[in-house]
Amino acid sequence: DVHLFPFMEKPSEDSLRKAALLLRRLGALDRQQQLTKLGEKMAALPLNPLYANILLQSVEMECTAEAATIVALLSSDPIFYESRLNKESAARVEARKKLTIHEGDHLTMLAIYREWDKQKDGVGWCRQHALNHASLVKAKEIRKQLLEVLRSKSVGVTHISSCGGQENWAVVRR
Repeated sequence: DVHLFPFMEKPSEDSLRKAALLLRRLGALDRQQQLTKLGEKMAALPLNPLYANILLQSVEMECTAEAATIVALLSSDPIFYESRLNKESAARVEARKKLTIHEGDHLTMLAIYREWDKQKDGVGWCRQHALNHASLVKAKEIRKQLLEVLRSKSVGVTHISSCGGQENWAVVRR
C-alpha cells in the first residue's frame, strides 16, 4: 500500500492519485490497487513506467532490441549538439540530414545509434555529425543493462527480438 510507504517527503494526494491512474491505464495496477503480473515486471525495470511498458510491449511486437535502444537513448543525455551544428560547416549540416528519418525523432535516434555503433572511430564520426559521443556511449551501457534486466528471472524475457532494418521499423513506430 503506497499510503503506508515511509517516504522521506510524501507526495501530495493528487500526485499519488494521478500516478495510480497512470499505472491502472498501463495495466500495472488492478482495481484494488494491487500490482498485476505486468506491474510486477514493470517494477523490476529501473525506468519511468511508460518506458517500462514500452519495453514489455515490444516483446510481443518482436522489436525489443529497437525499443531498448530508443529507451536507452531517451534515458541518456541528449545526443545532439545543436549549438555546434548551427556554428559549424554546411558539410556537418548535410551529414546530419542524411541520418534523419522523416517518420520521427525516435527513429532518427535509433538510426543514428545503429550507424554510430558500426563505426571504428566513433569519436570522429560524432564530431563529423555534431553528435555527443559520451551520450551515445552512456546509452549503449544503459541498453546493455536494460537487456540484462529483461532477461532476469523477475522479468523473464527469453528472447530479445529485432524487427531488422529500417524497412521494418513501422512496428517500432507503433
